[in-house]
Amino acid sequence: MFGVYLYSNNLSVFPPVETCSRVGKEVLASDGTLIDAGIATALCLAVVHPHTTSLGGIFSSIYYNGMASVLNAMPQEASQTKYGIPHLLQGLWSLHQKHGRNSWSQLVNYAVQLAKEGFLVDEVLAAALKEKHQTVKSSMELCNLFCESKNTLKGVGATVRNPTLGDVLQQIATSMTDHMLPTAVIQSLLHDLDARDKDTFSNAMSKIELKVEEPIELHFEGMTLYSTPDPTAGKILSDSLQETYNKSVLEGVRSDTSMYKAYHLLLNASIITYIKSGVRPRDSPTTIPTETLPPCSPAPVGSTILIASKNGSVFVMSLSLNSTFGSGFVSPSTGILMSDFACGSESLCPMFWASPSVLLGMEEESLGLGATGSSSIPFSLAQTIFSYVTLKKNLTESVHGTLLRYGNADSWHKYFGLVERKEELVNGEYPVSTIVVDVQAEHVHVATSHGPCCYYEGF
Repeated sequence: MFGVYLYSNNLSVFPPVETCSRVGKEVLASDGTLIDAGIATALCLAVVHPHTTSLGGIFSSIYYNGMASVLNAMPQEASQTKYGIPHLLQGLWSLHQKHGRNSWSQLVNYAVQLAKEGFLVDEVLAAALKEKHQTVKSSMELCNLFCESKNTLKGVGATVRNPTLGDVLQQIATSMTDHMLPTAVIQSLLHDLDARDKDTFSNAMSKIELKVEEPIELHFEGMTLYSTPDPTAGKILSDSLQETYNKSVLEGVRSDTSMYKAYHLLLNASIITYIKSGVRPRDSPTTIPTETLPPCSPAPVGSTILIASKNGSVFVMSLSLNSTFGSGFVSPSTGILMSDFACGSESLCPMFWASPSVLLGMEEESLGLGATGSSSIPFSLAQTIFSYVTLKKNLTESVHGTLLRYGNADSWHKYFGLVERKEELVNGEYPVSTIVVDVQAEHVHVATSHGPCCYYEGF
């Protein structure tokens, strides 16, 4: 038994991406590993959901198969060009070299076929096109893909083909021999950039070094949490839980009458942790000493992939272009949509709100946790874990609901996604923000939330 679960972020809707989920399941059925399935799924997303993911994007991932390991395919310093430096393909290649079983070309060919033969616009992509219609119409290459006419965008069910991207993917399937992109692909990208950016971009591409890292590890209540280190928000998640479970007032919060007390215990611990980490709502006063605040808002997560097998292995990947449709610039020679995961002339490494995590419980239970959105991600995951572990709620209750919700509240409640915003209701429900896959006794169960996302800010 196995499961492939995947959600793509948009400002208004979060339904599952059926096409790419099927691709991942097909890879697993062909004796591929969880990593193989994740690679094929991510490449599929780069074709069918370019508003959240592209070959020009980044990701953070965690893999547990008896041991936990992390790969953050993202820049170690801010891009000095107006476009983010592509890391997705290099990261997927590195994962495949360590954990792959199916051939690299086989995994890439799913995306080749979709790009060349075409795919149908789904509700998620159609909503993103509508939301970002000015960005799409002002980009010649994006409009060539997604405009029916000069003033009309493609809607649900329309066919999109990207043969240029398909050709590049085919080249990558056969010519990629190390973690660097093929020279011909890099040269084609450079050909399409402004002259003033070419040297800087080329230099940044040559410096990409990806390595498997040790995860952040936290032990509490008989559980073990593994999450991703800086520059992701995994440490904020871990530290929020550690701050919560360090409090003596934790005793007694399991009763229903203590729900308000439990909520504020977690909320206050999370606020302290966020501030100490140098992130907070722009309008929030604080007397708590902070480290130097990052010069830009941390990047939100665009898509989340969770894959689990009956033996308890879990793979979680969070992908992003930073903004919806990234920079809006599609390289004409490659069909690659560039991200805007950049920060002007600042040298500090950009932060990524992603917190892909694995929680190990007693009785050989393992949970993969991920979320889309922005500043609410570490808090939302901490809240899910707290509800499940300490308040003993079932998984669906823990993921689906919040401890408390405010109609009107301060900037921190907004920052944590705790303020109801009626305009974001979709078919009577809030958009998905959190997803958890639970593997226990050879059964795989998935639960998703419908809580509102919070500040969708990019750099």
